[in-house]
Amino acid sequence: MLFRSSRAGKWIHRHRTETAAAVLLAATGLTFAGIAWTRAQQQRALGASLLAQAIERDRASDFAAAEQLATSALEANPTEETRNRLELIRKNRELAATDLERRTAEANLLLARSSSLLGSNRELALRAALDAVDLVDSPDARSAVLEALGAGYRITPLEIGRAHV
Repeated sequence: MLFRSSRAGKWIHRHRTETAAAVLLAATGLTFAGIAWTRAQQQRALGASLLAQAIERDRASDFAAAEQLATSALEANPTEETRNRLELIRKNRELAATDLERRTAEANLLLARSSSLLGSNRELALRAALDAVDLVDSPDARSAVLEALGAGYRITPLEIGRAHV
């Protein structure tokens, strides 16, 4: 009854319908604000999780998966950190492709050197072919190793105890 004796209480009593509508509207607004805040928090958490997975894939040099995960993270949580990480993943992919091209070119140079040395020095030809395989393990490099080894076979006697095998 204390509430009814004040001016606000009297006004609320006289305008019950308007007061109930205002309370209902305020409660609905607060409910929707709470739902929006919760969803925003969930999107931030999802974005952070996807970004962490993208960073892990980037470190494993799986750049296609890393870029896809980072793009999904950017959609879920568009922050500057996510944009920067996506750009870094793209640059890492470019650097890896450039490094592969460089190693392939060096391997091709070693294969050409191996071919030119076949007639004069088989050991150096074999070493160059093996170095090419170390750089880029390709069918051409393995074929150069086999070619440098030669077509024949070598018999090496093994002594086991007193018997010759």
